[in-house]
Amino acid sequence: MHFRHYYYLDSASGVDYDGGVVEYSTNGGTSWQDVTAAPQGSLFSENGYTGTLQTGFQNPLAGRSAFTGYSTVFYSSRLALNSLAGQAVRFRFRFGSDNSYSDDGWLIDDVRVYTCVNSTTAALTSSSNPSAQGSPVTFTATVTASAGGTPTGTVTFKDGATILGPATLNGSGVATYTTSSLTAGSHQIRAVYGGDTTFGDNTSDGLAQQVNVVGCANPLQVTLNTDGNGCGMLRLAVTTANSNPPGSKIIDLSALSAGTEITLTLGGLTLGAGVNLSRTCGTSGPDIIIKGAGLDVDGLTLNGATVAGLYVHGFGKRQVVANTGDNKLSCFKTAKS
Repeated sequence: MHFRHYYYLDSASGVDYDGGVVEYSTNGGTSWQDVTAAPQGSLFSENGYTGTLQTGFQNPLAGRSAFTGYSTVFYSSRLALNSLAGQAVRFRFRFGSDNSYSDDGWLIDDVRVYTCVNSTTAALTSSSNPSAQGSPVTFTATVTASAGGTPTGTVTFKDGATILGPATLNGSGVATYTTSSLTAGSHQIRAVYGGDTTFGDNTSDGLAQQVNVVGCANPLQVTLNTDGNGCGMLRLAVTTANSNPPGSKIIDLSALSAGTEITLTLGGLTLGAGVNLSRTCGTSGPDIIIKGAGLDVDGLTLNGATVAGLYVHGFGKRQVVANTGDNKLSCFKTAKS
């Protein structure tokens, strides 16, 4: 309970004659006791009584601790009522004066009873970062309370402004959410704890989850050439920290997700006669992006190939070279940078 008050009371030479107390009753007002005499100890949690009233002079509160003296300004006092939980309680403000001098008195305002929530912190981790597109990744949110106890309720996992889904905190204050639907690229994941009647809400720091396209991870040094089988099959020779000399493997371009970008750092791409590289136009243009990363070479050389759904850009010379006239292009885009 919180209240604001001001008092200017009969007091002289360190002796307090008039004062006010706060009392409570748990039996409907049949009996009352001072808030400092509760079985669990004083209920004041902030700014309690300021002195002890002088005995004698016919003050009904003589000898008791009270608010007395001069406050000079309005200020706040608070009582912690958790020890009275589950009971019907009445409070009263009681003032006692002696039979002699008087002053301004005791003014009380803004009395309110409210619930204090325990502040919390939400921490977020990923089971795999980076993760592979199409593979499950589990996000774990752990919610802890600053003043002890275990938070309950629901955590909502979000990808930017998009809600991934909710999860319920277990008995240890932990919630998990597993998804395999994140698209390739970087995702800002957050866990939003909604709080409960005892614990306050909190949102975790953002977690940058990187999702890589399967088969295109770590494209540090890449050259692409047709493997002779056509039908969109390419051999990928990649130099990485764990591949020396460079290893090679087959990538089916028809299986890559729309928007996949392949960066070439060693040379351009040549498609021979009979090769069919056919993709469709995505919502933002061609499905597959071939990037030159500033290479001073021709990007794509066509020798009688059928190509659809490619965006070629970033090569220092020509983006596309057609050595023969029987190439077939559709849903195709080029740019210098």
